[in-house]
Amino acid sequence: MIGMMNRSGRIGWPLIVLGISLALPTTIALGGPLFPSEADKELMDGANVNGTVYANIGDRPQLVRLAGFPVSLRDDEGKLVLGQTDTHGRFYFPRQKPGLYSIIWETTGWEHGQSETIIVGSDTVILDHVRVTPQRTGADNQTRLAVLRGKVILEGSKTPTFEDQFFGVRQTVEVEAIDRQGRVQGRSTANWAGDYVIAGVPRGNYDVKAWVVRAGPGPGPARRVPARPTIASVYDTSFAPIGDIDLATVENIVITNRDAKIVTVSTTVDGNEVEKVWPGKTVVCTPNFSLKSDDAGGKNKILWKAGASDVLKTGDTFEWTLDDVLGQQTLHVLVLGAQGGYDRRQVTLFASLPR
Repeated sequence: MIGMMNRSGRIGWPLIVLGISLALPTTIALGGPLFPSEADKELMDGANVNGTVYANIGDRPQLVRLAGFPVSLRDDEGKLVLGQTDTHGRFYFPRQKPGLYSIIWETTGWEHGQSETIIVGSDTVILDHVRVTPQRTGADNQTRLAVLRGKVILEGSKTPTFEDQFFGVRQTVEVEAIDRQGRVQGRSTANWAGDYVIAGVPRGNYDVKAWVVRAGPGPGPARRVPARPTIASVYDTSFAPIGDIDLATVENIVITNRDAKIVTVSTTVDGNEVEKVWPGKTVVCTPNFSLKSDDAGGKNKILWKAGASDVLKTGDTFEWTLDDVLGQQTLHVLVLGAQGGYDRRQVTLFASLPR
């Protein structure tokens, strides 16, 4: 390319050179194409389908939300999206394309059913009261089936179901009805308040066993805590007719929480308790429990997080090196008891310069 002389005597370059050097690609590499595909457009035009599932028993079914209950979303072509209620009995099916849908359920102990047709457009659809009915008769159409209803609590009336996203820990409660021959006749998951319903069991004598199921911190499968469950007994005489089903209300199952109760967290430097320290100083932190371990000798697991990095640490004590800044700094501690109990504390220290 040859430059052209302008009036000042300098060489000027044609604009075509600049045009070539500033050419931009038609697609910008920011994780996807500049324009959405037709499939993406359908999802962007869709909406969420949410709702809550209740057990249709007794005269006030709205008070018994079902946790861990499997539900599915079916479109008008018969395609299914599988789901399950959370500990509040709620289900979520996000970003569904416009069309006709229904919520369906088919699980042991409960009558199979489906909701009315749902019209999905651009706004969220909420089904406030999806009511499911316990199965009334067995496969022989003669055996009358019954329902067990009860509550699981921690010692001190606290619910054993919780989720702590800061520490990455989640606890749910599994409940089983076991007959006198040792056979599991029904299972359920307690909701956030500790309430559970086991449907579709024959009348009889049962041991109702409850385990805490704990997931986290970190990867790995959820595990039952403890290995030995807490038990309540139910007898055939406990069942009473409620409408067209037999219902037995189980006495509260109480899981011990004494092992996980933090009384205080001591913060010491050179053996002396402190509330104010220099920035960057290391403080030894130790939780004080009402009991150090449970009745079976199980050991607590203690989780710690502190400082700007919020790195998770475990151990009976924690050496907390404060950030090298002035002002209030916070330490978080979560203790997970060997019997399923838990407790959480927050400790605040002030970083200041000596006078």
